[in-house]
Amino acid sequence: MFAELSSEVDIGTYNIMEAYDPDCLQDNVRLFDACLQKYEEVYKAAGIAVRR
Repeated sequence: MFAELSSEVDIGTYNIMEAYDPDCLQDNVRLFDACLQKYEEVYKAAGIAVRR
């Protein structure tokens, strides 16, 4: 998802799979949430409301 978006909009890079650990799903949840938080900051900087 992030790679597709970053090819069209300058949002930086996010390599979620780099830190993926199939043996610890809780760490993966925290990792994905942290990336989504960065992505939310991009939305806010662009003046776009985040919908949940």
